[in-house]
Amino acid sequence: MKTHNNNCSINREMKIGAIIDMFKRSQNKNDVKYINYIGDSDFRTYIDINFALYDDDTLIVKKEGIEHVQKRIGHRLRECKMKEFGEKLTGKMIDKLIVYYGLANSKIVTQ
Repeated sequence: MKTHNNNCSINREMKIGAIIDMFKRSQNKNDVKYINYIGDSDFRTYIDINFALYDDDTLIVKKEGIEHVQKRIGHRLRECKMKEFGEKLTGKMIDKLIVYYGLANSKIVTQ
């Protein structure tokens, strides 16, 4: 557990550093400020990026990738299946719902 926690914090710091480097490099090279960040459910990374990036009042907007949301939906539906729904909510039905969610959102984004 100790080595796992150490590796997680090191990886998180490396991820934040890499994102900040990329954002700043685009500003220095091309005079472009990124204001959108697509990430997973790790809110601490988003907060650290916002505080470390731009000197003015520019606020980075966090957007989540559909696949991260799909994963969380699947996890929560599987928990519901075990607790409440029994045989009505099958693993196959959960997989279909996750795919349908992704397809519905990809249609919304592209239109």
